[in-house]
Parts: sequence; structure tokens; C-alpha cells
Amino acid sequence: LGMLWTVWRIRRGMPALPWKDPVLTTGSILIFLGLIQLVPLPRPALEKISPKAVELRERFEPAAAQQASASGGRWADADSWRSISLHPWGTRQATLRVVAFFLVLLITLDLAGIRSARSVLLTGLIGSGAFQAIYGLAEFFSERQHIFGYAKRYYTNVATGTFINRNHFAGYLEMTLPLAIAAAAAALVGLRAARGSNLGQRVARMTGREMFHASGLLVVSLVMATALLSSRSRMGIASMMMAFLTIGLLLWWRGRGRRYAVAAMLVAGATLFIFAQGDSTSAILGRFQNSMNDLGGDLGRWEIWTQTGRMALEFPLLGVGLGAFPSVFPLFRTTGAGSFVTHAHSDYMEFFAEVGLLGCMALLLCAALVTRTILSCKAIRPDFGDLGYACMTGIAAIGFHSFTDFNLAVPSNALTLAVLIALGLSWMRIPAPALAVGAAIGQPRTWIPKALVPAGVLAGIALIAVAPVTASAGDNDQDPTMSPREERGILAGFIDGDNADRLFAAARRAAGPAVEDFQVLVQMAAQGVEPSADAIALVELRLENAIALQARGLRALPTSSKGHLQMGQFLLGRCAARGLRADPAAECMAGAIVEIRKAVELAPMSAARHADAARLLIAIWPTLDARQQHDLRPVLVRALKLNARDSSLQRDGAAAIGEASGGPARVP
Repeated sequence: LGMLWTVWRIRRGMPALPWKDPVLTTGSILIFLGLIQLVPLPRPALEKISPKAVELRERFEPAAAQQASASGGRWADADSWRSISLHPWGTRQATLRVVAFFLVLLITLDLAGIRSARSVLLTGLIGSGAFQAIYGLAEFFSERQHIFGYAKRYYTNVATGTFINRNHFAGYLEMTLPLAIAAAAAALVGLRAARGSNLGQRVARMTGREMFHASGLLVVSLVMATALLSSRSRMGIASMMMAFLTIGLLLWWRGRGRRYAVAAMLVAGATLFIFAQGDSTSAILGRFQNSMNDLGGDLGRWEIWTQTGRMALEFPLLGVGLGAFPSVFPLFRTTGAGSFVTHAHSDYMEFFAEVGLLGCMALLLCAALVTRTILSCKAIRPDFGDLGYACMTGIAAIGFHSFTDFNLAVPSNALTLAVLIALGLSWMRIPAPALAVGAAIGQPRTWIPKALVPAGVLAGIALIAVAPVTASAGDNDQDPTMSPREERGILAGFIDGDNADRLFAAARRAAGPAVEDFQVLVQMAAQGVEPSADAIALVELRLENAIALQARGLRALPTSSKGHLQMGQFLLGRCAARGLRADPAAECMAGAIVEIRKAVELAPMSAARHADAARLLIAIWPTLDARQQHDLRPVLVRALKLNARDSSLQRDGAAAIGEASGGPARVP
């Protein structure tokens, strides 16, 4: 879209980008912030900017020997340089999303000045909101509760449309419902203009098309409002009410937007009347009554915000990195054992944790730059009608909702907000002069060279975004001696070289044949056939390559609990392979134990991670000495406490602990 937009601008005699627009400056600052978090820095500089990041990398990055074991030592050369972000690949993806959102915002700013384009945007947003509302209500009332072919597992007693989370569904409707109401208000112009002394006569004099248009939009608005209430999202409903109240008071003070206010009251009154006839009202009121109880507790919003605040204070200047919150937050959790939490349930708190104080100051500077241009305008654009009021209502609603949820982490909601902000800015600015249509269209050779550079830059950004998605050439490759760059191609390896998930997957593929060969060797040994030294060496080589790949992934994402547990499995496999030819050294088992301990330390509230770690420990328990068993006993006890309903784990874990304390023998 950005490439087409730059060509469109240049063909009409405009610059490729709106260089003087503060919105472009705002986007550039936020993008630059993400790039700063990605730049590798020497250790002394990183210690001054983010000492906690240095500490976490020292604690959880694999040893240099593991990183260099199958890579010729090339990773060891770069050990002193690290980025501010603890998850560079996640930060790069988040920065690319920011680029996309701001491109959409800038494109919409240009399109909003054209009445026909503005009508298309409005129709698309209302149509999308109406589809979500109708689909959500159909699934809700039919009790089928599917999202196309996917059977919902959560929120099966409320409407969610095609969203998993009811709060994100409500957030989308918050932004599109005011637009439908504004369109209905515009359709009521025919009723106001019709001649007649009373309302009945005016309605009678409206044309059939005007009547159908106005009533249809009111029905669509009513359906969307009903779907919003059927989501039973407390903050979604409250945010919509607060937004309407805020904008309504502003309109009353300025004496404008009466049609919009009337249409909003009609929709709200009809929706409340419908819900008052059934049992849904009591369910919604019951949720509001339990708000304080849900706010507290071990996994309430207040506790999550408190833990997020503690984490943010550990990275005060530039945060943990855009998009890195889900990867780092589990380490700082102290309550809510057994529950999975990946977001702060507050867009503002999560942004503060990811970008720190300097990032928040940059955002405030951006807001000031944009607001200054708005305040300098003495009037609003009259050709927008009530659309401007609707955009402000939607922006206010999602702004209120973002205090208690992570709507802007959902791309559809963030993208819709970008469109609304652009429409609102265009509405409040002084009308722009007419575009230079046709000036350059007749001279194609003059605009084509000018369009090549900006279009090429945007094409490069698109390539960076798409290359990791298409980097699947090596997914079925079973050759463990190939590097990730060779597996996925030079370009994909360069762009996607620090994608920890792909590196972990490549390590699993490299270890797969080694596990199969090891099982065959064990069966041969059980039958009295001594495995050959070459066969054992091949298994060890495959595992060494898997360990090297896993170490690269952990260097890119040192706070991955799952990654450290997988590293522990590979190290245990290497010890087992060495045990086929001789008793493995104690240091061999010690390395695996260290990785298992790191895995549970990085996810102190994860029941699943503790269960997996406990099963590994139970499997190797007889081979541990008394000191190791004593040191690892708290890990087993914690795993049993977090997984009280897992009967097999409880049985095997209790037997292992009993054996360590001189009790009954371990159950085989």
C-alpha cells in the first residue's frame, strides 16, 4: 500500500512523503526508538543504559563453549556486543508493525481529503463492524460458539465475533459503532429537511430510499450495540459510555452535533430497552458487581500491574524492548501460579515497560507535535459532517479501554485506531488545497524516476517483513551440519538469524535423527551387541550440532524458559550417548541440571514448565549423587505443588523424593 501511495502522490506533483507533516515526524521518532533498541552496543555502554539486561544475559545466556562448539568460535567473537532489547527479533517485528500502522495513518490522511475515498473508508469500517456484530450474535444465540471452523475453548458464554477475547471484540465495536451512528445521523438529514409541521408528516414526506437508508443504519447501529453488550466486557461497555458522555458534553458545550447526539441516544435507548426484557441484564450487572473482586486476587489486574511496574523499574531508561514484554515478564511474576499471562492488561503499562522513561517522553513529544498543529486551526472541516465526532468518540473509547486491557496488541484494533486517528486529524485541520491532479500524469517519464527510490525503500521494508515468513526451504531438511543461514537461504538467514523460535525448531530437527539412532544403539546393547565407536560418535556429532543451534537461539532470546529446558534435554542426550562407551563425567550431567534450573527460574509461575522439568529430573534421579538430589528436591516439591491434579507426576515425584530421603524405592 505504501508503494502505491508514494507513486500516487508523485504522479500528482506532490512529494513522495509529506515531509512537513508532524505525523511523519511522530512515526519516525517511534521507529527510531525501536531501531535504537536493536543496535548492538559494547558491554560498557550497555551496562550504563540497561544494567539489568546485562545481568540477565550473564545469568541465562549459554556458555561461550556451547555457542562455539560447532560454529568455529564465531559467536565467541561477538560476546561483548548486545542490543538493549532482550528479544531483538520480537523488537524488529514490533517496529515493522509500527511502520505499517503509520503508513496506513499517512495514507488515510491523504484519502480523507477526498469525499469519495472517505465514503469508501467509512463503508468498509461500518461493514466490518456490522459483520463482527452479526457473526458474534449468531454464534452467541445459537450456542454453537465457533470461529469459522475453530471451536472456541474460552469465552463460550459471550459474543466474541471472530476474536478469541471478548475485550478485543468489544474494543473493535467501540471504534466502529460511533461511525455507524454518525452515518445514521447523516441519513436523518432527509427527515429534518422534509416539509411538515410534526414528526409524522416529515416521515411521510421522506422518499423510500431515504427512509430505507436511515432505518437500515439505525438497525445496524442497534445490532452493533447489542453485540457490544452481549460481549459482557465491563470495560468495553464502560469505555463506550464514558466516550459518549465525554464527546456529548463537548458537543453540548460547543452547541454542535445535535443529529449525532440524537442518533446515539436512539441507539442507546433501544439497546437498553431490549436488554431490560431478558436475563442478560442481570449477568452484565453481576459482572460489574464483581469488578473489585476481579481487580484484586493473585491474578487480578492490580497484581499484574504491580508486577509490570516492578519489571519496568528494573529497566528504567529504554525498557526491555518493543515486543519483548511476553518474553521477559514471566521471570518477574510472583503470583497467579498455574496461569498463563503474556500481556500487562494495560497498553500504557506495557508500553512503559517496553520503552522505558525515555520512550514515554518521546511519545509525549510526538503527541505535543501533533496537538500543536491541531490547536493552531480555528475551525473544523464542514464537509465531514458528524464523522469527526464519531472518530473522536471511537478514539476516546479505545483510549479508556486501553487502561485495563491490551487492545492495541491486536493488529486489527491497532490498525483501525490508526485509520480513526487519521480521519480525526484530517477533520480538525484546515482544509488542504486542491491536489495537483493531472500535472504529472501526462508526462510519465518525469514521475517514474522520482517514484523509484521511495517505492524501492518500501519494497525493501516489505522484503524484511516477508522473508522470515517465506523462509521455509529448510523445514524438511534433516542435515544437522547446515547452519540456519544455509538452511533458509542467505537472505532469510541474514534477516531472520536471531529468530529464536526458528533456531529452536532447527535444533529439534537436528536432534531428531540422533534420538532415533540412539534408541537403536540402546536396543543393540540390550541384546549384547556392542555399538561401534563410529555410530556413537555420529550420535554425539548430531547432538553437538543441535546444542550449537540451541545455544544460538538462547543467545537471541536468553529469557526463554522453554529454550533452556530443551537445551537441558539435549545435554542429557549427549550424556546418555557418552554413557554407551564409558561412564559420563559428572560435569556432563551438571550442565544439563543448570539448564533445567534456569528453565524453572525463568517461569516461576508456570505449572507446565515445572511439570516438564520435574519429569526430566525424575528420569535421571537414580544417576544423581546425594548432593545433587538435595539441591534439586525444592524443584520437585514446587512442581508437585503446582501440578496437584497430575496423578502420575505426583506418584513418580513422591517416590523420587522418598528415595532421596531414605524412604520407599522409586516407582519404575
